[in-house]
Amino acid sequence: MVKSGVVATPLICNERIAWSRRREQNTLRAGMWAFNSVPWEPDRSLTHCEWDILWRMAFGGLRAETQCRIDQPPRGFAWRGSRVERAVAEAIKEAMPAGTVRTWSQPSPEHYPPDHAARCAAARVTEDGWKRADIAVEVITGEVVTLDVRTVHLQRLSARRSTVDAQVRVIENEKNAKYAAYYTRFRPLVVSLTGAVPETAWGAIKEIARYASRAARPRLEWEKYRWVVDVVQRVAMATVKAVAWEATRELCLQPARTMVRAQAGARGRGAGHPSAWVARAACAA
Repeated sequence: MVKSGVVATPLICNERIAWSRRREQNTLRAGMWAFNSVPWEPDRSLTHCEWDILWRMAFGGLRAETQCRIDQPPRGFAWRGSRVERAVAEAIKEAMPAGTVRTWSQPSPEHYPPDHAARCAAARVTEDGWKRADIAVEVITGEVVTLDVRTVHLQRLSARRSTVDAQVRVIENEKNAKYAAYYTRFRPLVVSLTGAVPETAWGAIKEIARYASRAARPRLEWEKYRWVVDVVQRVAMATVKAVAWEATRELCLQPARTMVRAQAGARGRGAGHPSAWVARAACAA
């Protein structure tokens, strides 16, 4: 009995910490919005596979293999990040009134701080090689908001020693320290893998919607808030789709490949979606 108690105690503590972090994640802005999928819009619909991954990230139950694929994606984090960056830019253009905003990637710095040379030396890059932010959003009235997108797995095992809020603040502080001195209106945009966003990211989208509302006046007071909800929900759906693809696909290490229907998507709503297919190496006879 003593041995069983010794083994069970740390397991119970780990489960309690994981449950607490999931609760913090789900109470963030848009923490559960990805579940509001609709079948008539491809950008806002989830297959059975994507729905299952989202459910397990939100309420627990990820297998160790799936957890490893999410925490250490085979392609690295660049593919996931670039996919979410494109989703943010596309969502802003789609949700805001037509002709009021334009976006572009990798905006040039608007100004350089006095310690630019020292920053570059500390980062071991040339003064011309300083990394740029991800997205610039320009409203026709002249305001430019610069965003740098970062996806984060709030249920990562190595991050459970701190709270969700502390983890997000560390990322935002890193982004601000790196880019805020180079852009007039720089805003970090942190997105969890379930689509939840902190108040800073929510405020950044609200700021863009406020500028767009002024440019497209007259507008009703509630419309700009509907645009914000639309943008965040589109980003949440795109993030879940990207994560589900990384978590369920199989790597092909041989050149010969065949595409076979995955058992999880063989029937039902997600039968024909690309996420229901996995790449498998053809076995040589």
